[in-house]
Amino acid sequence: MDKEGVINELDTRVNFMVNDCRTFYSAKTCRFNCCIGGGNFLSILGGFSLINLLSKVNNILNDGKAWDEREIVAIKTEGSKLAKGFKKHFHIPKVGNLKKNETDCFVELFMDTKSRIPWGFTTTQDAKKIWTAYRNKLTHIASPALSASALRPQDIVGVDFNKLVNAIHEADEGYIYGCNNADSCAGKAIAAEKLNEHLLDIWEIVKSKLETCGPEKILLINKLIF
Repeated sequence: MDKEGVINELDTRVNFMVNDCRTFYSAKTCRFNCCIGGGNFLSILGGFSLINLLSKVNNILNDGKAWDEREIVAIKTEGSKLAKGFKKHFHIPKVGNLKKNETDCFVELFMDTKSRIPWGFTTTQDAKKIWTAYRNKLTHIASPALSASALRPQDIVGVDFNKLVNAIHEADEGYIYGCNNADSCAGKAIAAEKLNEHLLDIWEIVKSKLETCGPEKILLINKLIF
C-alpha cells in the first residue's frame, strides 16, 4: 500500500475508535430507566489500543528499527547472539516487529507530543507508570491500577451532543490525566472523554510526519498494520 493508502487506513482506524468511544457519552445524554455505566474502562482501553498503534508508527517515523529476516535467522541458528541484553525468556520476533518495546514506544510518543497534548504528566517515568497502570492492566486483568473517570449520566442528560464534544475538547483546564500538580502519578484519574477527543490531535501530529516520510518507512508501516 502506498503512502496515501497508509494514511487513509490509519485515519479510518483513528476515527472508528474515536466515534465508537463517543457512543458512550452520546448515550449518557439520553434518559434511561435503568442504570448504565460511564464507559470508563472500555473507552480508556480503546484509547490506549489506538495509542499503541500510533506509538509504533511514530517510532518507525523516528527511524526506529525493525527485525529483518537475516537477523531472525541468526537468532534461530546462532544461539540467540542478537538477543543478548533481553529478558531471560526471549521470544523470537517476527519479520517487521519493532525492536523497541511498546512501553518505550509510548514514552517516545509522549515526548514527541507533550508540548501540544495536555497529558497531565511531564516525565518519562510517569509515562511508563501510566502505560503500565492503564494499558497493561486493562488489557490483561480488566481493571486499571489507577483511577478512571468519565462524565456521569446525571450531569449531562439532555445536553446537546455536538456541544458536549466541543466542550470536552476545548476545556482549557482539562488534562487527560488528573489536573494540576502534574508531576505526581498518585491520586488522580484519566478522564476517558478527554483522552478520546485528544486521540485526534495525537493522530494529526503523527500524520504530519507520515506525510513527509520516505518509501522505506511506508514499507515498515505496511508490515506493522497488515
